[in-house]
Amino acid sequence: MNLQKKIQDIVEKLKSDPQLRQKFTSDPVGTASELVGVDFPQEQMQTLVSGIKAKLGADDISAKLSGFGKLF
Repeated sequence: MNLQKKIQDIVEKLKSDPQLRQKFTSDPVGTASELVGVDFPQEQMQTLVSGIKAKLGADDISAKLSGFGKLF
């Protein structure tokens, strides 16, 4: 399983579904487990969740920064 691809797929789902993103915010490990559909050991799930959070955060920052360009 390609972990980076799985993270990207999950991030896209979370970005397109506000309810799912809220669920991820309140229960990241449980939501990620449901979305992956595979029972990973806890350590690997934490790695996956950290990757998802990092990607979501980076995308959010990038979107906000691109808005600054419109000001100048």
